[in-house]
Amino acid sequence: MFNLLAGRVNGARFLDLFAGSGVVGLEAISRGASSVTFVDASRLARRIISENARRLGVLHAVRIMLLRAEVAIVRLVEEGALFDIVFLDPPYNSPLGDTTLQLLGDGELFASGGVCIAEHSRRHPPSDRYGVLVLTDRREYGDTCLSVYSLQAG
Repeated sequence: MFNLLAGRVNGARFLDLFAGSGVVGLEAISRGASSVTFVDASRLARRIISENARRLGVLHAVRIMLLRAEVAIVRLVEEGALFDIVFLDPPYNSPLGDTTLQLLGDGELFASGGVCIAEHSRRHPPSDRYGVLVLTDRREYGDTCLSVYSLQAG
């Protein structure tokens, strides 16, 4: 995934939805992201992310939200938060990926030039467009796919 992002990560504000262990967001910090907001509804995930961030000495750059993704998105929009990169890895074969992309499709959480990357099963690809998010690239790695969305008006 980070190869797809090329030079976008350095200095980026990164949102990691369905963060799980936080490995993707922590990798973003190691590659120069200025901050990462982790979202996961699991208390165990929150504890693991917090402990890993502490061990890596990056707690200052981390925010952990113990919420469902759709609730966190609404809250972040209300706060006026903006992100350069939004990554989501919902459970495969669940409707959460599609629902989350629909919520993100209004574009309100994206900084200018922001991108969204959705990880999903090859057998269940998301749509090519969600509001202002338009599919610009899709890469397959076995059953895992990464769909990259960019902002486009209209």
